[in-house]
Amino acid sequence: LLVIIGVSIATVITRFFYLFGMGILLKRETGIHNKKILIIKTLLSSLFMVAVLLSIKHMLKMNIFLVILSVIFGFIIYFLFLYLIKGINKSDFLIINEIRGSKSI
Repeated sequence: LLVIIGVSIATVITRFFYLFGMGILLKRETGIHNKKILIIKTLLSSLFMVAVLLSIKHMLKMNIFLVILSVIFGFIIYFLFLYLIKGINKSDFLIINEIRGSKSI
């Protein structure tokens, strides 16, 4: 069990450095600057989603149906919280719909 936890922590740390490096390359190659507040809002939304899902996991005995329901619920929680803290707005939904080829919101 400790090996699995160690590997998980190492993977998260490695992904963090990879993401940090890609951000530097993006800035250097394209001149696009990321908004740090947006990254913080996304991180907060993720942490809130994890906290809610872990609370649900501890209250209920999980089975495959509840796992699928938790994934859907987590998706809804993430975007709802992101919307409430203004990490995503209506223009973002319009961009998503444009990418999908849909005209309505």
